[in-house]
Amino acid sequence: MLTNRYTEPGNLIFSLLIPVYNVEKYLPSCLDSILQQPGNDYEVVLLDDASTDNSRLICEEYKNKFPEKIRVASHEENRGQLLTRKDLFQLARGEWILCIDSDDWLSENALTVIRHAILTEETDLIVYNVICKYMDGTEKIFSPDLNADIVYCNDNKMELYNQFLCTYYLNSMCNKAIHHKLIDLNEKHEEVTEISIGEDRFQSFPIIDRAKKVLYLNQNLYYYRKNIDGISSKSFPNMYEMRKILWEREDIYIEKWEITSDIREKRYIQRINEVVQMMQGKKETGEFAEFSKEIIADRILEKLLETVDVAKLCRRYLLVCELVTHRQIFLADKVVSMELWMRNLKRKHGEMKKSRHETGG
Repeated sequence: MLTNRYTEPGNLIFSLLIPVYNVEKYLPSCLDSILQQPGNDYEVVLLDDASTDNSRLICEEYKNKFPEKIRVASHEENRGQLLTRKDLFQLARGEWILCIDSDDWLSENALTVIRHAILTEETDLIVYNVICKYMDGTEKIFSPDLNADIVYCNDNKMELYNQFLCTYYLNSMCNKAIHHKLIDLNEKHEEVTEISIGEDRFQSFPIIDRAKKVLYLNQNLYYYRKNIDGISSKSFPNMYEMRKILWEREDIYIEKWEITSDIREKRYIQRINEVVQMMQGKKETGEFAEFSKEIIADRILEKLLETVDVAKLCRRYLLVCELVTHRQIFLADKVVSMELWMRNLKRKHGEMKKSRHETGG
């Protein structure tokens, strides 16, 4: 058990950091979910990233209502999520950091559960489950395949690394309570500001690396709003460039962590799949040929194919890769077109089946 410094009056255990940008519709519910948490050992820091709606006004209104808990700062110009979160780290006063997206919310007992874990376990990083709430009201629990309520350190931390590399369950900065010592306040992100998707994974790498003792709580403490109008559902023209930045950082830690060959291969196969899926997206936007030429110039598929057993690849994806690497862009275009046609046909069939089920037909 840790010392009782956390239970001493006036000690600030948590800083809940919220980057804000054009979320007037959802920000009140996010803040309400935090302010109903019991205890006086937490602060809420809001940083408005030059919103053009009423988000800044809502921040000020809540600060005026709860001046003892809420602080508000702002950017003159929009800097993006990555740099906004970095600035929030600088503003935090609490010993533990929780990152919260401004359109999401916490479960009623989130801080109580995390506080108990801090008091009873020696840990510097706590991971918990996320409930994804979809627009149709359905929800899905996202939880890593880890042993609950044990501390990952030393030898068994490799299991955590493998999970992080090959799944998306540990990507989010919002499913973690982070001890402040794990955050490098001097790390420079200005050269990678073009990352507007995948920034959570980018920031999670050094935090997971520095953590000495990681605790996984098999509890649903964070609600993620899957908004069809949100950032995760948009098409990004520079997706490939963002992926390359992430892969470059990923490769650094693959080497540092001495990841085994089987896990490396699994991750490289996933990268191949990601490239093909980007090609499908470029087909839909009419940029397939141009993107294929960029892929050829980078030799990204050639390099990846050399590192994996191609028999483990989806055959249709392998065909696309082979055609592109052999500069058969026209034929690759036709294969991708067929793949998209089949995917859309399957989706329409599913929608018709669901409609018949709902109407009793």
